[in-house]
Amino acid sequence: MPNRLLALLGLLLLAGCAVPPERPALDAAAEAQAWEQHRARLSALQHWTLSARIVVSNADDAWSGRLRWRQDGTHFLIDFEAPFGQGALRLQSVLEGVELQLADGERRVAADAGSLLQETLGARLPVDGLRYWVRGLPEPGLEPTQRELDGRGRLSRLRQNGWDIRYSGYRRYGTLDLPRKVRIEGEGFGLRLVIDRWQMET
Repeated sequence: MPNRLLALLGLLLLAGCAVPPERPALDAAAEAQAWEQHRARLSALQHWTLSARIVVSNADDAWSGRLRWRQDGTHFLIDFEAPFGQGALRLQSVLEGVELQLADGERRVAADAGSLLQETLGARLPVDGLRYWVRGLPEPGLEPTQRELDGRGRLSRLRQNGWDIRYSGYRRYGTLDLPRKVRIEGEGFGLRLVIDRWQMET
């Protein structure tokens, strides 16, 4: 009896940990329709928080750490924390534009995030585009030069505004499929995100 009980518990645990099987690939017409529905649901998601592991690299160096990004409509708060207490950065929208707080407490303000990061870090990261790309969406108002779907109506690759964005896997949150791994490359820089958690807010 104890052995049977242990076996049953083991099966229940395995069932609880199992990854749900992927849905079968769709034909072209069904996939296009699924993409439009998927895009509409993601576009309606305006208040969210993600937690991720991140690596930023260029030809000479690489930085890794943890990222927490909170988006409330057009307002954002991004915290980057380097490992082993090496420092932290905070980037957030403010009335004057965008503010960057450095590890030593120094604060810098500019009209937009791109120029602020270029001036401070030597990296012009596309923050405006990133808030769409991390959700698996193209940035509105800019026609993609390439768009590939994964057979289930979700992006697998996107080229937009000089950046190459690739998606490796999605995770289901309620009715939404949200990216799990995102790789972004362009302008001599690479950015890799492994998203551990999404939180949707109303």
